[in-house]
Amino acid sequence: VRMNQIDKKKSAVVTGGAQGIGLAISERFLVSGASVCLWDRDEKMVNKTASSLASKGRVETAVIDVTDLESVKNAVRPTDDPGWGLKLNRESLNLIRPYIV
Repeated sequence: VRMNQIDKKKSAVVTGGAQGIGLAISERFLVSGASVCLWDRDEKMVNKTASSLASKGRVETAVIDVTDLESVKNAVRPTDDPGWGLKLNRESLNLIRPYIV
């Protein structure tokens, strides 16, 4: 899927989404019409970033350390809800789904 052709019903989880490349990717998804869930381990930074992006579209956050399985489990559950409509990064979620109890 080309980023400028994203369906407005799509959503993306962006790891490291609070700054740097993750922030740039999140901005691009939002401009393209997608919703984003920013995953980052810096709670203050991810909340600040979400606030700054909120005018561009739907932004959710999860404070997560991707090296900690429990942290990943807790972050995946809300974004895997059918109401969230996660379509992008589905393959990545399928890789960790077997480990979620």
